[in-house]
Amino acid sequence: MAAACKWKQIADIRPQGFIEWRCNQDIAPRTLNHYLDALNVFLRWLIECGRLTTNPVESIKKVDARGRATFHRRALTRDEAASLLAVDERRRPVYLLAMKTGLRRSEIGTLEWRDLLLDGEHVVVSVRAANTKNRRHAVLPLASDVSAALRKMRPNGVEPCERVFKGRMPNRTTVQRDFERAGIQRVDDQGRRVDFHALRNTCITWAGAAGVSEIERKELARHSDARLTANVYTDPAGLNLRKAVDSLPSFPDEPTDGASPIASRAVVPTCQAVAPTDTSKRGVDATQHLAKPKVSRNVARGDTEGHLSPKNWRRGESILRGTLSNRP
Repeated sequence: MAAACKWKQIADIRPQGFIEWRCNQDIAPRTLNHYLDALNVFLRWLIECGRLTTNPVESIKKVDARGRATFHRRALTRDEAASLLAVDERRRPVYLLAMKTGLRRSEIGTLEWRDLLLDGEHVVVSVRAANTKNRRHAVLPLASDVSAALRKMRPNGVEPCERVFKGRMPNRTTVQRDFERAGIQRVDDQGRRVDFHALRNTCITWAGAAGVSEIERKELARHSDARLTANVYTDPAGLNLRKAVDSLPSFPDEPTDGASPIASRAVVPTCQAVAPTDTSKRGVDATQHLAKPKVSRNVARGDTEGHLSPKNWRRGESILRGTLSNRP
């Protein structure tokens, strides 16, 4: 970057030089933001060392990467995953572990046998913080087929600090060749791509299709934001949308009994007529099913037409009970 921006000394670092360099680059916006982050880290280190007093590029904002991705990844189907696992027996555990845990290629490549707990009730893989992208220690459960494949390839008397996939990790060219041998189209008709990192998308998408909750998928992917899990690492094409649609309520055009949908609706009366009640028998509450009438505020001003005043509320209840004659 210093050579491209023609910075020969620290004092030559200026915002305009970086902005001009960024405008001439034909790379993804996220990658451009990574360059800016790296430059900011370097300049902050210079400030801590006392070689700078201020950060000259601190005012430069990041590029808005929303909707500007150069490509999108897709998840593998189950048939494609089975074909990939059958390509090479030595690399099968690598691909299987990536599909069933969502671990990144760098994280898988740095695993040591001491990081695997393959015997016992709880079979897990432990990823040390130094090898994770977010620098946080992670412990993930292993599926039965993954643990069986790892136990099968574990040598007798292996050293705990020995790499698990030493000599088995495929490089970029090998991965592309394995996809071709499996009959998997590297770029589909929609321009979506498959590579090793697409196995991580596959794991998260399969979990979503299986009904795993959003928070659980976020923890499985070890993301800090659930929107990244849902919007970037979940392939909508791999979800069972038909099952989701079929679970919605059904509203047929014609009722099954031939009656009109409107006529078949039950009419709920707003009020009920109450027959006169014989209150001669004590202990019978004739108004137990009567709603209290509404009281108009106009009663206080003398408008008593059709209403009961608050002052005569008890008298009105007596009238409703029929204990008094109908008087004004």
